[in-house]
Amino acid sequence: SYGLELFLVRRGSRSGPTGWLSYTLGGAQAWSDLLGLDTFRPDFDVRHVLNLVMTQRVWGRISLGVRAHARSGRLIQQFSERHRQRLPWFFRLDLRASYRWQSGPVDYQVYAEWMNATIQQEFLDADCFVGACLPQEAPPIAIPNAGLRATF
Repeated sequence: SYGLELFLVRRGSRSGPTGWLSYTLGGAQAWSDLLGLDTFRPDFDVRHVLNLVMTQRVWGRISLGVRAHARSGRLIQQFSERHRQRLPWFFRLDLRASYRWQSGPVDYQVYAEWMNATIQQEFLDADCFVGACLPQEAPPIAIPNAGLRATF
């Protein structure tokens, strides 16, 4: 596998947002003598990945946050090098609200978050017939979550 990742960080002040943005351009290639294939693209060959994470203090000790993740589809290769197709892009948006306080030497944070708030389905594979492939979707996974974090 090979690639390049660009990473931007913005550290916020008390009034501004905190977060980061990253972009990855990558690829993968493998070699095999199995079934007469010399080189092929493995399933994990994802060309583009984009991540954005931002948090903003909105009032007192309350913060709101968002995570956005987008990636190009995996490469599906059926039967031979001629039958290659990329699955569609996948996009996910996560939301978070938190309340932070300090008691003695311990910093506490209670939070609620919703992973995949847009309830997007991810394409995992494809059914390929002569000359055409139909992407297969997995059921959307959307997870509400709540927690308490203590930092000593």
